[in-house]
Amino acid sequence: MPTTQKNKHKRRGVDTRSDFEEKPQLHRIEEDSLSLEKKSDLHLAKKNTKKKLKKKKHELLEVQNRLRDVSQTLDTRTATRKEMVDECKLARTKLLKISAEVGEAHERIQETHSMLRNVLPRNEVIGLHALNRIVREEGVICGMQYFGTIIGNITLLDTRFYKAVEAAAKGALFHVVVDTKDTAMKLIKRLEKDGCGKVTFLPLDQLNSNSTNKNNIAVNCPDTKDSQNVVPLLEKCIKYNPKLEKAMRHVFGNKLFAESTKAATSSEWSTRYWSTKYHMDVVTIDGDLCHYEGFMSSNNVDTSISVFDTFHALNGAIEMFSRLTGQEKEAKEKSEEIETKIVVILRHIQELGAQKANLEDELERISKIIDTLKTRLDGIRKNLRSLKV
Repeated sequence: MPTTQKNKHKRRGVDTRSDFEEKPQLHRIEEDSLSLEKKSDLHLAKKNTKKKLKKKKHELLEVQNRLRDVSQTLDTRTATRKEMVDECKLARTKLLKISAEVGEAHERIQETHSMLRNVLPRNEVIGLHALNRIVREEGVICGMQYFGTIIGNITLLDTRFYKAVEAAAKGALFHVVVDTKDTAMKLIKRLEKDGCGKVTFLPLDQLNSNSTNKNNIAVNCPDTKDSQNVVPLLEKCIKYNPKLEKAMRHVFGNKLFAESTKAATSSEWSTRYWSTKYHMDVVTIDGDLCHYEGFMSSNNVDTSISVFDTFHALNGAIEMFSRLTGQEKEAKEKSEEIETKIVVILRHIQELGAQKANLEDELERISKIIDTLKTRLDGIRKNLRSLKV
């Protein structure tokens, strides 16, 4: 073979071997380039995953803190609700007890009213019962325009005097004292309008300041120095408000008090003496009445029914009823207030329960995301380790 051809073939052979040698090198370069790009992507993914993981852990911590606070508040509210439920039970028990006492007091008022009907006409009992309400509704000022009954404004200086005072006053014990005729007419019209019985009024501006007997004859009380046995009933038996002097003199001003009938009719102080000089009746401690006209009437006061005892029993029952009614109102308001608070707390508990449930769901959701990110990060790290090998 000619030399030229051999050289040609030789050069071709060299060229062929050189191509085969360059291809693996290019392949390795391409692989290295891809590996570097993959590493870069993995490092970026690792960085982003770590960033997300840190953020989610921070969110998890916030949710855990909020859940802890909500749980503590929920526990506190639940305990408070339990305490208030117990308090409400006690308040209801107290209310039921007071309500029962109010019912008993009302029955007591009815009983004393029945007893009062034994000593007073029915219409008068009805009128007196309605009068306090009418006074309030009409705006009549107690203590200035309206003073109440005679019996309600006197105090016995000795409980032994009740028979004498009842005999002396008779039905006038339940006459009602007012300041003027106008006030009396105002109340009378209202009683008539409501059909609430009848009441006798004593207007202070219409009463004589001097004591008179039933014939309107002026009487002059004897000086107590003249007799220790027979004295003015107003001085001996009762105590009253000086503002009601006219009313008291109207009822008791023409009455003298004697310890006994014998004292009232003794030769020295005979009934004729009282009638001619003082024009006054004498009432004894037993309730016997020596009239200024000279005749006597024995005690017709029912000793089994004391007007004073009945009146004070009625007043006591009314005062107790009023007091218990006030307590009942307070107890009812307190019970309702506690019930309202329980409703508010229960609503808050329900809201807190819903918040707790939502936070628990959120906690679970974030925990799953964190687990996913951790798994992803572990995979990235594994891939990076494999690339290093």
